[in-house]
Amino acid sequence: MNLGPPSALPVREARRRAAQVLAGVLAGGDPSAARKTEGVTVAALAIRDLREHAETKKKPSSAARDARNLELHVLPVLASVPSLKIQ
Repeated sequence: MNLGPPSALPVREARRRAAQVLAGVLAGGDPSAARKTEGVTVAALAIRDLREHAETKKKPSSAARDARNLELHVLPVLASVPSLKIQ
């Protein structure tokens, strides 16, 4: 688990967060589960789609149009949103 650089949090807050994570683990939880499900952002999925689908299966002009549409319309608003929050 990483809470960031030492200057990011006061020691008391870092200890509080670590205690919460430890309590969750002792109760049988998986501290990485939230990151696994919420960690994939719309931007990450868009980049993956462009690389794995658009650039390999579409005409270059269509792939470029897809990239431009994402750049202009989708990513400015939704880039950092976890993909599971999109309905």
